[in-house]
Amino acid sequence: MGGVCRGQLPMKEEDLAQLEQHSFLKRGEILKLYKFWRRLGGHYYEEPRIVLSNRLIESLTNLEVNPWAARICFIFASERDALSGLCSLTFDDFVTMVSVFHFRTPIELKYLWAFKLYDFDNDGILGLSDVSQCVRFIVGPTMSDKEIREISQRLFLETDMNNDQSITAAEFANVMHKLGTMFGSKFSIKMVI
Repeated sequence: MGGVCRGQLPMKEEDLAQLEQHSFLKRGEILKLYKFWRRLGGHYYEEPRIVLSNRLIESLTNLEVNPWAARICFIFASERDALSGLCSLTFDDFVTMVSVFHFRTPIELKYLWAFKLYDFDNDGILGLSDVSQCVRFIVGPTMSDKEIREISQRLFLETDMNNDQSITAAEFANVMHKLGTMFGSKFSIKMVI
């Protein structure tokens, strides 16, 4: 019960195999995600191929309560609307997102995507403004700009190995690796569909 017969696959075999090959998800998980994607109005082979980030967020309880939800959708989205702040995700984007937050995903890949999450200006490095924005995002309005700046500068002292006022993806991964396995369990979202 609940299985899908081979002749009744909602996706072409080669597309399903490719998604399976490029993610850490199993075939059944991908098919379950596609069923959910279709309920949201998205398609794989015909228009509309996309789902807007706000629709996705409000449909996934664990994403809806996550303060990082909009930013998470932003980094995985193929298309972004600067005016509205909404993102358009394809099914491939969605599978990548779910895969990155999956427990089977290697920690090094999680470091890369966490780096992208914190790179608010999307320039490939974490600068002081990225770190300050990240700290502000975490603490909210409870701290002054001065306190945020001091915390951000302290973080730089501890993580910027070559003192160039930027943190590369490699430096970030090195710091995260030193934190141990704690990060991997925290950088996951169980997608209840």
